[in-house]
Amino acid sequence: MVLFNALFDVSNSDGELLPQMSAQVFFVRESADNVLSIPVASLGPDRPGASGDDGRSTKASKPGARYQVQVLNARGEAEPRIVRVGTRNRILVEVLEGLDEGEQVITGGFTPGADGTSGRIPGRFR
Repeated sequence: MVLFNALFDVSNSDGELLPQMSAQVFFVRESADNVLSIPVASLGPDRPGASGDDGRSTKASKPGARYQVQVLNARGEAEPRIVRVGTRNRILVEVLEGLDEGEQVITGGFTPGADGTSGRIPGRFR
């Protein structure tokens, strides 16, 4: 996140705005409605040992980037899955392909197996 100082000129005819008040403003660059989305925290690199498409953090990338997520299968085990992502904010990311509605992704507590591609989940969740 990048923070900027900005000066806004707004009317205050009702006198509710007082000196030294501040506000947070978010500029929306893109949005998507009625799409499949998952928590950004569930994104991992698209292969073990990688850090993202461009070598930077896996949490900030361009739409269309590929990431690995861990999906809970019918046996209650974690399975790796590659997904392609779209629009995102700080909390959610749109899934363009690689995941179906209703599938459960793991956002934390995943312990990779010896091969780096599968593992066990400590504890149960729904």
